[in-house]
Amino acid sequence: MEQMSWKMFIVTKAFLLYLTSCVFKVRVAGKLADVCATCHVNATCDDKMDGSGGKVCNCMYGFLGNGITQCQDKDECQIGAGKICGDHTVCHNTYGSFYCTCLSGYSPSNNLVIFIPNDGTQCNDIDECKVQGICGEGGWCTNMQGDFNCRCQVGYKVQNGSQPFHPHHDKAFCKAINCGQPPSVTYAVQLSEAGTRYGSVAKFGCLEGFFQKHGNNTAVCGEKGVWEGLNLVCEEIDCGEPPALLHSVMIWNKLTKTWSGSGSGERG
Repeated sequence: MEQMSWKMFIVTKAFLLYLTSCVFKVRVAGKLADVCATCHVNATCDDKMDGSGGKVCNCMYGFLGNGITQCQDKDECQIGAGKICGDHTVCHNTYGSFYCTCLSGYSPSNNLVIFIPNDGTQCNDIDECKVQGICGEGGWCTNMQGDFNCRCQVGYKVQNGSQPFHPHHDKAFCKAINCGQPPSVTYAVQLSEAGTRYGSVAKFGCLEGFFQKHGNNTAVCGEKGVWEGLNLVCEEIDCGEPPALLHSVMIWNKLTKTWSGSGSGERG
């Protein structure tokens, strides 16, 4: 009888220990469940690092806070684009993350519009001068780091601005220098056909009966868009009165300086 009572005692104790263990586990699980239920929507429920088996709420990557009541977006770009994205970049913050792009005038080495830090992407200068005609007719392109500018070639003059200029930002452009038709010279005629563009040459000669008294007979279309260098002066040839001939009479109207006179002999 005593032996049976002892066995009943042992069975009862074992059952109570098992029941207590189950209750403890249920309570612990309930506490764990309660902790995870309090985590912020932008947080994860993770194991504690102390090995206690407990749980803790941590804000996800890209968010800052206590993991329970607050997990706000972390602005990674606030430290500066150069530090987080590299040289010649722009940092773009997004909700919970960020990405990088290259500044205008630079191109990413991965040939994609956007990139993330530490993926090896660099922003390299774009040589805009490789684009044919980027400065327009008569324009000369000069490449610079992240940009370029334009100047007018010889024979062209900048319009609506000054040099150097940027065709994408300014209204300036290069226009061919045109001097128009060559000027006229009194008592002279143009000896050959000439253009009207920069560097064109027009030569003049005095009319018949006139001679070049002084000056230059050549006009050149200059960089200011005007004909330069011509100062020819033509003067009418004047031989004075014809000489008298012995035993002759002069037939001359005394008006035309280029008139050819003739004499007739006197009868004696």
